[in-house]
Amino acid sequence: MSSSHDEAKSFARRDFLLKIQRDVQTLWEENKVFEANSGDKPPSPGEKFFGNFTYPYMNGLLHLGHAFTLSKLEFGAAYHRLCGSNVLLPFAFHCTGMPIKASADKLAREMQQYGNPPVFPVDRDSKIDKANDNNNNYSTATSAPNNYKSKRSKAVAKSGSHKSQWEIMRSFDLSDEEIAKFQDPYHWLSYFPPLAMKDLKAFGLSCDWRRSFITTDMNPFYDAFVQWQMRKLRNMGKIVKGKQYMVYSPLDGQPCADHDRASGGEVGPQEYVLIKMEVIPPFPPKLKALEGRNVYLAAATLRPETLYGQTNCWIQPDENYGAFEVNDIDIFILTARSARNLAYQMLSRVPGKPTCLAELCGRELIGLQLKSPLAFYEIVYVLPMQNVLTHKGTGIVISVPSDSPDDFIAFQELVTSSDLRVMYGVKDEWVLPFKVIPVINVPGYGNETAKKVCLDLKIDSLNRTDKLAEAKEITYLKVFHNGTMIVGEFKGRKVQEVKPLIKDMLLKTGAAVLYYEPEGKVISRSGDECVVALTDQWLITYGEAEWKQKAIECLEEMNTFSTEAHNGFEHTLNWLMPRACSRSFGLGTRIPWDEEFLVDSLSDSTLYMVYYTIAHLLQHGNIYGSNSSLRADQMTDEVWDYVFCNGPTPETDIPPTVLRKMKQEFEYWYPFELRISGKDLMQNHLAFCIYSHTAVLPKHHWPGGFRCNGHLMLNSEKMSKSTGNFRTLSQAIEEFSSDATRFALADAGDSLDDANFAFETAKSAIMKLTKEISWMKEVLSAESSLRVGPPTTYADRAFANAMNYAIKDTEDSYRAFMFKDALKTGFYDLQAARDEYRISCGARAMNYELLLRFMDVQTRLITPICPHYAEHVWQNILKKEGFVVKAGWPIADTPDPTLRAANKYLLDSMVLMRKVLHKQGSDLKKAKKGAVVPATLEENKLSVGLIYVNENYDGWKEQCLRVLQAQFEPESCSFAPDEQIIETLKNYYIGQDMDLKPIQKLCMPFIKFKKDEAQKQLSYAHLAQLGKRRSVVRAASWAPTLTLHNMYPRALACAPNPALAVSPPPRRTPQQAQMAALGTLPGGAAAASVPRSQRRRGAPSLAAAYVPEGVRLVCGRQLRPAPVLASPSATLSGPARRRFLREAPAAAAALGSASAGEAKPQGFAERYPTLVTGFFFFLWIFNDIYEHGVHNISNSQLRVFNDIYVQGVHPINSTLLKQLIPVAVCHAIGHVTSTVSFAAVAVSFAHTIKALEPFFSASASQFILGQPVPLTLWLSLVPVVVELMCQCAVEFFLMGGGGVSVASLTELSFNWTGFINAMISNISFTYRSIYSKKAMTDMDSTNLYAYISIIALIVCIPPALIIEGPQLVQHGFKDAIAKVGLTKLISNFFVVGLFYHLYNQVATNTLERVAPLSHAIGNVLKRVFVIGFSIIIFGT
Repeated sequence: MSSSHDEAKSFARRDFLLKIQRDVQTLWEENKVFEANSGDKPPSPGEKFFGNFTYPYMNGLLHLGHAFTLSKLEFGAAYHRLCGSNVLLPFAFHCTGMPIKASADKLAREMQQYGNPPVFPVDRDSKIDKANDNNNNYSTATSAPNNYKSKRSKAVAKSGSHKSQWEIMRSFDLSDEEIAKFQDPYHWLSYFPPLAMKDLKAFGLSCDWRRSFITTDMNPFYDAFVQWQMRKLRNMGKIVKGKQYMVYSPLDGQPCADHDRASGGEVGPQEYVLIKMEVIPPFPPKLKALEGRNVYLAAATLRPETLYGQTNCWIQPDENYGAFEVNDIDIFILTARSARNLAYQMLSRVPGKPTCLAELCGRELIGLQLKSPLAFYEIVYVLPMQNVLTHKGTGIVISVPSDSPDDFIAFQELVTSSDLRVMYGVKDEWVLPFKVIPVINVPGYGNETAKKVCLDLKIDSLNRTDKLAEAKEITYLKVFHNGTMIVGEFKGRKVQEVKPLIKDMLLKTGAAVLYYEPEGKVISRSGDECVVALTDQWLITYGEAEWKQKAIECLEEMNTFSTEAHNGFEHTLNWLMPRACSRSFGLGTRIPWDEEFLVDSLSDSTLYMVYYTIAHLLQHGNIYGSNSSLRADQMTDEVWDYVFCNGPTPETDIPPTVLRKMKQEFEYWYPFELRISGKDLMQNHLAFCIYSHTAVLPKHHWPGGFRCNGHLMLNSEKMSKSTGNFRTLSQAIEEFSSDATRFALADAGDSLDDANFAFETAKSAIMKLTKEISWMKEVLSAESSLRVGPPTTYADRAFANAMNYAIKDTEDSYRAFMFKDALKTGFYDLQAARDEYRISCGARAMNYELLLRFMDVQTRLITPICPHYAEHVWQNILKKEGFVVKAGWPIADTPDPTLRAANKYLLDSMVLMRKVLHKQGSDLKKAKKGAVVPATLEENKLSVGLIYVNENYDGWKEQCLRVLQAQFEPESCSFAPDEQIIETLKNYYIGQDMDLKPIQKLCMPFIKFKKDEAQKQLSYAHLAQLGKRRSVVRAASWAPTLTLHNMYPRALACAPNPALAVSPPPRRTPQQAQMAALGTLPGGAAAASVPRSQRRRGAPSLAAAYVPEGVRLVCGRQLRPAPVLASPSATLSGPARRRFLREAPAAAAALGSASAGEAKPQGFAERYPTLVTGFFFFLWIFNDIYEHGVHNISNSQLRVFNDIYVQGVHPINSTLLKQLIPVAVCHAIGHVTSTVSFAAVAVSFAHTIKALEPFFSASASQFILGQPVPLTLWLSLVPVVVELMCQCAVEFFLMGGGGVSVASLTELSFNWTGFINAMISNISFTYRSIYSKKAMTDMDSTNLYAYISIIALIVCIPPALIIEGPQLVQHGFKDAIAKVGLTKLISNFFVVGLFYHLYNQVATNTLERVAPLSHAIGNVLKRVFVIGFSIIIFGT
């Protein structure tokens, strides 16, 4: 048990927030921060924001449900204010209508009956319980399984347990003496609105309280405004006098509108056709006195078109009925409930009072003979059915077995069961002679739809109520939509068409009357069960064609924030009908031309938003309008027209400056941008609001938007006072503080579905906000220990990028009024980014300026939701000037999606490593405490982490990516439809190996994922990310040694592709970026660990190894090179490297594909990659030797043009073409200059000069690409350079100094042409190798060489034709044939071309497997062999 000290301590954080909110609210009030004034000129777009809330009813305290809906407006308005808009958020209090008057009257009755204070009898609650349980049996509402259900009415549920009004008032912490004052309904208006205002100020509502008011005639200015509105509508013909069927409370003596109801809030009148079935004498004993009068069994039906097939009439044998006098002649037999409805519909001898002439039990009606209109049988009988309902209709039901499943089953039971007939006293002749009469044909169901459906559903008893309900729904829908009449006057016509015609025919002939009753049970707030009455009313003509069209036009221009809400409004506007706007009971404004009636609560609240714009000028801040320099009678219709409707200047004694100011305020603020409401008002108040605005105001003042939300649950349960799951707004603020309450409200939800206020979220917010304040103070006090200067590290960039995204995403969420998302991106995600930055840098390595920016950004982003906290931080911690609520939205740089994705990959990889380490080291944890750990277990303790990164996909995933590349449309930046993609997949290998369904199941989720990634234009290198963050990865995974490896063998000095860099990629078009993303989509990462027993002693604590040969988790050609991570000093070497090469493939294979493609069996190439690479070098040297031998013989006769042979052509595009042209130009120049060099000097000397190529390659790598070349490699090139210099000097001396004879004997030849061309060839081939390696990013080496050969050929043809064309035709061929013969010339052409192509092709294939520098070194080795074999084999 905690002590009182602990309990006090546990509230310290909350109390701190409460203190902050009190201080900040005082500061705001003193500086009038939220008072909004109009500008002198009309506002520009975005300059102002006017939002309002459907004012709450003032019969109690505000609760969290009110706060939830209001918070949507509060957060949105605060966001716009923060962004610099001039924001008006007013608030008013609704007091019109029945509830306050009904409660006051109820309180007076309780005091009169039980004393003051009342002393209630002990058994009162049990009687109320029983009455409510009985009433609940009539409910027809349904709810989803497991949903909260209550047997209490809405009024009872709101008030708590079955309490008296006195007890309800006590729940407001009122004394008995104070409660007695609430007998006066106007005392409610004096008591609750100020309390609501106090609570809303504590909530931090950013309201301009000068504009607040209450409704009813207690506020004379608002009373005058409503009277003007009603006269305006009447003068426009929108209000008329007429009769209408309305839900009506007999106790209150007036229509019961939605707001006047305790239950049945959205229930309306339901129309029936009441069929008059005449009773044929003889009458039963109780009806004998009625002989000579027209006695009818009155059956209410919705389907008069089926009357032709009537076989009998059903009654409930155990229910009570009565014979009620309709007029002097006619008597209806029906239930008392339905007779009560008829009495208020002018169908009773005494209006409003049903007259019962006889009471009967249902059994006494069995066997009556009836004559029914339209029935084919002249006489039908009354028969019993237990399923007849008496709380709907009249308790009398027409039986049509052909088209009603209930009738069919009940009739068949009577036909087949003699025992059932005997039990109810039914004679055989009343049943057996009657056969089912087909009336309507339905395609697929025949002429007896009910029978067909019952047989299909296997229904054989009336006890199958669930199946019967399903059968009824199917039958009625099919008959109505697809049925065709096959009997009667309308034979051959559709049921939909003839239904109203048959109804009209029955009404005109007097065979039926219209009957209405509520669709469901309706209880008024006075506790009366309502009926439907034909009332003489003042009606607003909603639904009138021209007016409805304007309303729909207004809706189409409005922002409703969701398709669901828009559809709901559209549906309401289409069905809305004329509606009563007057009442005789309650509080409100008198109808100006008929003061017997009051304007109802849903008619005086449709246009009042305009009143907000001038309320402060009329009432001077007093909500009752009792402290004004103006008089209400000065506000004539002409004044209202001038202010709101652009009418002429009125003749009035109102000061002209005040008059102009009122007009200026209205013109500046209207229309409102947004109105917030619960979804329950969509079908009435909000729809009426649209109608009123379109009628009274010009189009440019029509509403801008409505946003509706669902109801609020507390802790995932319905709010209920009786269960204690309830909080008033003041209770929530006291328990959690206003900011924590607002935080939980923002987190509750934003859709039309019901939201959830979680107490744990509010408590968590207290902790988060107070901890954040403490952290900020700590950081600012530790400034000297933090890093200063601009952000420079990777962690800095990633953190700054996260803030940029938070600013952008949070702004999008606020604009869309999605506050849960705004809270996620503007607080939770930003907190996570800060925490990751803190872990990455360590406490002392964080950047001070970046942390200051974080504090600034987070404070602004959370301001709309937690303004008190934000204001405290802004002024007292960050020491900023002004108010944070008007500080402006933070400015963000352009977010970097590549950096974001790369950082996410890094974080995900660390989580993966942690899991792998935990899993593989779990054996040590399983050892019992105190037990000796086995030596083998200790030896296998994990200490080295190996990370295998696969940056590519292969197998079926590679095929999917190739299909996506082919199905991408660059111009529209979109992909082909999925159907076309699937069809293309069928033509690939995967389509030949499996059927369509497996392809869809396997490939389509992967394709969708990659399409989304490609459209985000992301491209980054996984291996580079892990390499750049090795220290963070090691710390996060707790591995003392961490080694990174690419899964594919690659060159040691491979340059990273710029598109894969972490820093922002080069500027590219959207098409290029998306295509690049398709080619670089990463496969994923797998992690493995090396036991301590297999670790090399003395190995570095962290190694980023070059890619070892033979390490492959996924087989297949790699599409992209892996970037180099570190210098050779960081690589594994010696025994550790050999051990790694032996063990890593097995470890990788054990990991599986790790989301990076399909694992395949290793072949010879995978097991012995070094041998394969060596074999490529051998082919390269062999082809070069043979080509040079033949070339040296025929070179003087003819220049060689190579032929091209390409297999598996890779698709080309403009991007690749631009990339390949430099390669081809270098290729052409290099070969031309090489050929010239070989022709000018001896082959051996030319190769000696070209042996300098590694020197050029190393220089390019070091000084141009910025890739470090080890000193040892530079030193290894010295002998080559020295040897070449010596040979050049000797040859120059021999050639230039008379040493011709020596040169001739040794073939040591020298001339400047050969030397210069050889040097140019070195430079060209160096850059060809580098550019070729880059080009291999997007295609394989075979296609690469094919394309550069074609381009090089095109480059060479023009100069070749210009320089040698005439010589070649005139002398070249003739001289060559003369020297070696035609056959030899042709064979030399073929052999030289073949080996020339093979030599260069294999050289390019070799370059794919090694780095450019390694390739150049191999080239030197090749030249040694060429010189030797040229002498030995060819003798040159």
